[in-house]
Amino acid sequence: GWAAVSTCDKAIPAHLLAAARLNAPVIFFPGGVMRTGPGDITIDRTAELYARMMRGQLRREEYRQQSLAAAPCPGACNFLGTAVTMQIMTEALGLALPGSACCPTTEAEPQRQIARDTGARAAELVSSGLKAGDIITAEALENALTVHAAIGGSTNAMLHLAALAGARGLEFSWERVREVNERTPWILNLRPSGEHTADLMWEAGGVPRLMREISGHLHLGARTVTGRTLGENLEALAEEGYFDEKALAIKEHGLEVADIIRPVG
Repeated sequence: GWAAVSTCDKAIPAHLLAAARLNAPVIFFPGGVMRTGPGDITIDRTAELYARMMRGQLRREEYRQQSLAAAPCPGACNFLGTAVTMQIMTEALGLALPGSACCPTTEAEPQRQIARDTGARAAELVSSGLKAGDIITAEALENALTVHAAIGGSTNAMLHLAALAGARGLEFSWERVREVNERTPWILNLRPSGEHTADLMWEAGGVPRLMREISGHLHLGARTVTGRTLGENLEALAEEGYFDEKALAIKEHGLEVADIIRPVG
């Protein structure tokens, strides 16, 4: 058995394919995301800064300072690019612990706790014999497609999920993707199509909060690395007060959960 420690665009999909092909007990530890640096600039906006510099609207030194501030610490780029999308996909597939995707890298204790829990669960997966193939099912794949539609994620994920389906011998069709997209509401207000950053999504409740909001569109009986179903995971988090705690945490940023994860209906 193994723990897949991967954070960014290509590493997560590579580990997903390895998990599918090896069909061993596996659990993912998404490395988390950067915090937003000074000036509220994220990497997706540096091209705009460069264009302004080339037009003479921004001095070269200002461009350099703002570009450096766009990536102020380790972690995935803090907007909804491929890295953040694929971190979310690991949870949507049931391969990562609930709430582990997109945890800010500067949150030392939460990161340590996720790492401890992931390692402990990896050992338990070996003992129980729960394998990647038991989790990467047709239902899990459709859950991932549904979550992707709800977040408006990177189109690169469609290549990676198609490859994952192929590695497990699961059906994948663009007709089915279209059906999922048409029925699923887009509810995540994240850059570049929205206003906020991925660290704030985690503060607002992360993937569990988003999946709870669209639970009517998901296969809640899909198995996950916790040993429970997706529905049981969401129920357990609610009983533990997870969603209430996150609703208070996001208020410290002057925001409500609905500012980032829009309610359905």
